[in-house]
Amino acid sequence: MKPVSSSKEKAFCVVCKKELLCGKSELTKHAKYKKHIQNFEEWDKACRSSGKLDTMVQNSYQVQETEARLVSFVVENNLSLVLVEDLVSLIKTLPPRSVLENVKLAKQKATNMMRQGLAGYYKDILIRKLRTTAFSVIIDETTDISTTKQLAICVIFCSEDLKLEVDLVACEDESAKGIYETVKLSLQSLEVPMTNLIGFCADTTNMMMGNTNSVSSMFKRDFPWIVIVKCTCHLSHLCASYACKKLPKSLEDLCRTVYSHFSMSAKRGRALKEFQDYCNLKPHKILSPGQTRWLSLEGCVKRLLQQWNALKLYFTNVVFEDPTHGHDKVLETLQNPLMKTLLEFVSFALGLFNEFNCLFQTEDGLFYRIRQEAEELVRTFASSFMNLSYIRTFSNILELDEKNEPQYLPLRQVYLGMEAHDSMALLSCDPCVKQTELDLVYRAARDFYVEAIAQIKARFKFEDPIFEFTKVLDPKVSRELSVRTLSPYLDKFSMPGWDKAKIDAEWRRQAMVDLPENLSLGISSAKEYWGYILNLKNGAGDLRFAHLKQVIQWFLTLPFSNVVVERLFSDLKNIKTDHRNRLGQSTTAGLLQCKYGMKRAGTSAISMKLDTEMQKRLKAVKASATSKEAAELVSQPGPSASVFN
Repeated sequence: MKPVSSSKEKAFCVVCKKELLCGKSELTKHAKYKKHIQNFEEWDKACRSSGKLDTMVQNSYQVQETEARLVSFVVENNLSLVLVEDLVSLIKTLPPRSVLENVKLAKQKATNMMRQGLAGYYKDILIRKLRTTAFSVIIDETTDISTTKQLAICVIFCSEDLKLEVDLVACEDESAKGIYETVKLSLQSLEVPMTNLIGFCADTTNMMMGNTNSVSSMFKRDFPWIVIVKCTCHLSHLCASYACKKLPKSLEDLCRTVYSHFSMSAKRGRALKEFQDYCNLKPHKILSPGQTRWLSLEGCVKRLLQQWNALKLYFTNVVFEDPTHGHDKVLETLQNPLMKTLLEFVSFALGLFNEFNCLFQTEDGLFYRIRQEAEELVRTFASSFMNLSYIRTFSNILELDEKNEPQYLPLRQVYLGMEAHDSMALLSCDPCVKQTELDLVYRAARDFYVEAIAQIKARFKFEDPIFEFTKVLDPKVSRELSVRTLSPYLDKFSMPGWDKAKIDAEWRRQAMVDLPENLSLGISSAKEYWGYILNLKNGAGDLRFAHLKQVIQWFLTLPFSNVVVERLFSDLKNIKTDHRNRLGQSTTAGLLQCKYGMKRAGTSAISMKLDTEMQKRLKAVKASATSKEAAELVSQPGPSASVFN
């Protein structure tokens, strides 16, 4: 029997499949009916013959117990609950219990399987690739949680797609020479031909990018053919930082003061939430402008503007209850309508820098777009305060003189962004606001634009002809055959094994290829266009543009920012934490190499299949090796590291 949801006075007989009154006498009478007894015997026989009832009960208990044990394991080891879904998927792929009973895996063996087996396997693949492929190096240094100075070395190369591999080295000598020698020895220890190194990228510090006795100058001295690139994201961040110095200091002071007021007090946060509810605003927290985070000021400014009305009400109440000089100053700033307008301008202007910065935080090959995007940014800033007729006279916009005052627009025509423009239109009609104060806002915005252009021109250098050559990667240039022949470029940037005549012939033929509809309607990136063109085959199954492919992949390998290293440092923080601060150097490096190796191979723990080479690697693992022994074993080539594809 089971209850009937529609009526409390009825019950449903599962055996007879009919509803009954649930009184005691009715149920007793129904149980004695011959039809019910016959149905029950047939039902009971069917359940027992198949074991269905017992199996259902047993399975239900086992499933419940398994789920509880998995959750308990996650809780017991302080793991994220997000891990459970992948953990269940992994368990479902494991072999039968007869196999699992023979698995013997403890901490030491697992560590060495990771360091010697998996990390060594992915490192062998990298070695073989770098010995036959052009590659670029991106480096940066950091201090981990155990105060160990770490040097991250990222290698990018182009195979069928742009690939990334990493290494982490303890850097004992922090000088430019020490860093250079560490990177050089790290590559030479892999027996990689240094002639394959074509690019070097790092941040903009003097130690990395100075004219003399820097890491880049030493690379250029010993390997004069390589392309040295300053991190595009660091450059744009510096340009924005210097431009912001032309704005009133009270803007940044307001951001920092308001954040500091709420950051360490839950009580103040709750009080602000009441005013946020009153203003129908989302209860977002106030953000802080970071010292090292790229363009974090924009996010902080946007949050202040979102919460502006709630903050004004909150500090009005605070000043009434606790009148201090600091609180009075914050409230005075919030009540100044020109301050809000300036913040709206800052949000607009830094948004332009942020779009530029975010573009080059991708891992796709965008070296060819650095000059194009930098020039577009200069045009955008210049058009906000200068005559368009003057701007259009420059074929090279970087030759524009941003301090040519006769070409400035009238002060009130300086563009501040849509929100700031609308605010200024309202304030200009307000008799309480002085016109001279409005002029100060326009003048501050113009000074920002002038300094931004000056910084871009000073920091982004495009004298190297490589910037001119790489424009051939632009799908628009390629399809229109704007560059009629590659001969002048190939004479300057030729690599061993390049057949110049065939490369040039294939360059002209690629423009005639019929594109599929999704590409012909709008080619969004060089990756999509060249990914299609370079994989086309002829009737014999050979690549139609095999020689051109060498050149295109060479240029796609050129670096443009060190974002990949910054992401590596984020991964390092997740690996070497407060609770794992004693991880050895070889273990830390092995974990990162495994993580990036699996990403490069497009595999995961759930989908991993062991090939012959990995099986040999795992079989050769010395399970009891110490950290020192493991480091020596990992540095040795694997069973097939000498076999080239």
